[in-house]
Amino acid sequence: MPRLATIAALLVAAAVAQNQREVHARNTHRTLVFDVASAPYVHRRSLSPELELAAKADLDPQGRVFGWSLEVRKRNARRPDNLLYGSRFWHGPQPSQFDAWTVAAGYWPNRRDLPVRSRRLVVTAECRDCRTRGTGPNVTFTHGTLAVGWHKT
Repeated sequence: MPRLATIAALLVAAAVAQNQREVHARNTHRTLVFDVASAPYVHRRSLSPELELAAKADLDPQGRVFGWSLEVRKRNARRPDNLLYGSRFWHGPQPSQFDAWTVAAGYWPNRRDLPVRSRRLVVTAECRDCRTRGTGPNVTFTHGTLAVGWHKT
């Protein structure tokens, strides 16, 4: 009887481990997490057969990261607008841009829900434990992660 209990416990543990692997695979498929202060400087994920998410670093002349731009674009579009912009005519910092100076100044919240224009899709981005160095136009990231996820609405 003790052997039967051991076998049952092993089967339950194997089933739980398999479930955890499946949940992890689903979560990582819809999540992009990276260090804001170091390479690689471009991250891409497919959102659908026609849409791609990209996170691109903006570097100062010394190669330090001063910001990240999130983009959702249609593949193979003649004019691939960033579908995270509310309007093509909006000037100034966009909520989809995580510039070190905007993070340091609290210009936007660190967690942002970004609707994808003309789609039933929302990109959620959060700058976690982000730290900056410098002042004015010389602010750069020194630490932290940017976590980007997406879901249908």
